Formats: sequence, structure tokens, C-alpha cells
Amino acid sequence: MWSDHVASSDVKDRIVLAFAAAVGLVMGSVMVLYFNPPPPPRPSQVQEVEVFPAEIVLTTERAESLRMQGWTSAGFRGYWLADTRGSLELPARAVSTQDVALVIRSMIKLKGAYPDPPNPVGTIKVLVNSVEVGSWPLWADARYPERRFVVPRGILKEDSSNTLQFIREDNGVQTPWRLSFGLSSLKIENGADRKGFNSNLDTCKGSSINGWAVSEGSPIPVDVYIDGVRQSIIQTPVYRPDLKTAGLPPEAGFSIQLTDPPSAGTEVKVAYAGHPDRYIGGSPCRF
Repeated sequence: MWSDHVASSDVKDRIVLAFAAAVGLVMGSVMVLYFNPPPPPRPSQVQEVEVFPAEIVLTTERAESLRMQGWTSAGFRGYWLADTRGSLELPARAVSTQDVALVIRSMIKLKGAYPDPPNPVGTIKVLVNSVEVGSWPLWADARYPERRFVVPRGILKEDSSNTLQFIREDNGVQTPWRLSFGLSSLKIENGADRKGFNSNLDTCKGSSINGWAVSEGSPIPVDVYIDGVRQSIIQTPVYRPDLKTAGLPPEAGFSIQLTDPPSAGTEVKVAYAGHPDRYIGGSPCRF
């Protein structure tokens, strides 16, 4: 009996000691963790470049060819490009008789979960169908003027969508920065670059049409068509300081009076005089 009692007591002592050891181990681990907390997670190598609402202006010879696909100045919104590169789909080209002018108006700003570099450097490269068409420098909190890139016609595909890409690069090395790109609109203009045919309609109201048109750096006359019939008009030059600021001839503005005012809702097309297939940007318009 005594031996059994001693054995039983010995087992109980062992259990108590084991329990105490376990508690001590747990408490010790807690104390170690308390006094030696694990190092904070390493900063993510992925920063974010935020491109605030911008415009992409896609120039084509026949503006309505893209409008038919729903790519209107008010109807398109695209968002975000992930990691070092991403893409936005542009609609297929309807014609391939001239180059395309890609215009980006935006503001670049760096942001991330960790402090941004005090003096970030590098460039944002613009690619169309994986072919670089231009780039611009990257600086924190800096506003950028309009960026215009001419996309050779041979790069664009007519039978499928065209891909627009952005890549951040430092000293020839692509870094894993994420690029967020917000599009406020996709506009359509005529002409491949500022040296070629470029134009825009501002208003169509009452019996007047206002806008501007340039070809080879000089103001040009325009024609107005209703139902395919060229109309009798009076075109008056208008001096436009805003065009001068944009590097265009300020006297390229125009105001057109129709001698036979159209009825409300009439669709009017405005084109380079003598070139009915070269529409003014923003054409057609409705009264």
C-alpha cells in the first residue's frame, strides 16, 4: 500500500512539474515575443504611380468609325494597369491611310504604403501593341503638359483591338511599380501630328459653327455637309490665343454661318475644304 501511494504521488508530482514546465515555456515565449517583437514586414517593392484623370486623344481619318463602337468622348472609362506593365484596349482601326496621334493629358503623382522617394526619377514609356512610341519623365507631384505621340500606321491592327501599355523604367531597368491610369475620356481628332491636319469643333448652335482647323501649320478653309450635300457658308477667321499657347497658329479659329439654317436635330459634318473624307475633330455635330 505504501509503495502504491508513493508511486501515485510520484506520478502526480511529475504531472505538476510537466504542467509547470509547459506554462513556463508558454510564458517565456510570450515574454520573448514581448521584449523581442518580430521585425516589421519588409516594405513592399511595389509602389504605385497614380495618373489622375487624363485624356487620350486618338486621331483617325474617319472619326465616326470609332464612335460607332461606343468609344465616345463621354462614354469611355478605363482603369488601372498592374505591376510593371498593363494595358488598355483601343478599338480596331477602321482605316489605315494615315498615322495616328496619341495625346495624353494627365498629372502624375507617386503614392504608396511607405514613404515615397524624395526625388524619384525615371520615365514612363508608352507602348502601342508592344512598340514604344514615346516616353516622359516621372517626378513626384508634378503637373505635365500635353504629351503627343505619333503612332505609325504600320503598328496599328485593323482586325482586332490595339493595346496601349505603360512601363516605368529607371536607367534601363524596369522596376516593379504599379501604374494606375484613369481615363476621363477618349477623344477623336483628325490628323497625325501638329505639322499635319489638326482640328476641332467647339460649338454648333443656331446657324453657326465654331472651331479651328490647321494643315501643315497654317489655317485652312472648311466645307459643311448636310445629308452628303455641301452647303453654302460664310467662314470668318477668328483669332484664338489658346491655340497660340498650344503651339498652333492663333488665327486658325473660324466661325461659320450657314446661309440656309438647318432644322433642330440636323446632323452636320464639317471637313477640310476639298477633302470630304477628312472630317474636323468633333464632327459630325447636331443643331
